[in-house]
Amino acid sequence: MDYSKLTIPVSFYADVHDNIGQNCELSWLEFGWLLQSYSRDEFPNKESAPLFSPTRYSGTRDAQHGSTSALLVIDADHGWKIENVVAALKTDSIESIIYSTASNRDGSRFRVVVPLAEPIDLPTQRRAVGALRDYLADCLGLSATGVDQGKLSPVVLFYVPGKYAGATNEFCHVAGDVLAADQWIEVFPQPEPKKPEPRPASLNRNVEWNYEACEAVQAYRSRSNGRHAALYGMMCALVMSAENAGYDLSESELADIAAREQWGN
Repeated sequence: MDYSKLTIPVSFYADVHDNIGQNCELSWLEFGWLLQSYSRDEFPNKESAPLFSPTRYSGTRDAQHGSTSALLVIDADHGWKIENVVAALKTDSIESIIYSTASNRDGSRFRVVVPLAEPIDLPTQRRAVGALRDYLADCLGLSATGVDQGKLSPVVLFYVPGKYAGATNEFCHVAGDVLAADQWIEVFPQPEPKKPEPRPASLNRNVEWNYEACEAVQAYRSRSNGRHAALYGMMCALVMSAENAGYDLSESELADIAAREQWGN
């Protein structure tokens, strides 16, 4: 395969608080070279390093705005050893990049980055990365719990490799075959994505709903600091609470509630 023609949609972020990144469409060779280049850079801590998400976005970094992905990323945080994973990938000739994280001390904290033969939608990526997790667990004869389950998503952020102060830094490229997402899923089947819970067929203002009963409001009121940052989260929770109850919450009513809570706290 000509890896210079293997398209990788990806986005980069200056720091973990950055929610709108720089969309890129790189070849696998270009992306690999970039990661290897970062692996030579010195960082005093992970907070000083940039991050990437294995997805392109049309807006903020979330599932609603995510478009396509062609990377599977595994974040191993305990129980697995980087040298054993590298050996397994070499044995099966799986094209991949493996690098340690800023918290690595004994070879048990690292990432595995595997390209796909073609870009796919986000639900399929979720299933494919689950298949990669199960494949590696099977190769190692270990539990899949050695992987950070919260990172098995196309919309999360990963710090780039680097020479992190106090860490044991490792970087390895394994040359091999590039599989399609359906090939991974065929060998290690994954469940179909859950369908969203049905919403009420229609909303109206005659059902019973009291915003003060929403847990998000109580949580907001109990905060001793950071209330301004938490206000948006409370508003989102109120919208969902009203919809689940079938209550037609207007924009003006939501704004009034938010203003009342902000000034009252």
